[in-house]
Amino acid sequence: MILHTIVDSNLIWKNQDAEPVKTIELIWQGVPMEVIKKDEKTVVINRILTTNLKHYLNPSIQPGMEITYTLTSRE
Repeated sequence: MILHTIVDSNLIWKNQDAEPVKTIELIWQGVPMEVIKKDEKTVVINRILTTNLKHYLNPSIQPGMEITYTLTSRE
């Protein structure tokens, strides 16, 4: 690809060799989303995977928000 710019190409392509971020798709509060695992009990919302516009207006599920969870047994 040719870019006609005065910006140094090292600034544009600096993350080209970086390993891609591993994401997980899940449904939380009925909303499908893509998250990035931060630690054992926390994930960060990367993007919302829905076409329902009301989900995008919910402040508790915006990209960048952290979700803390605990796994419980169904017994």
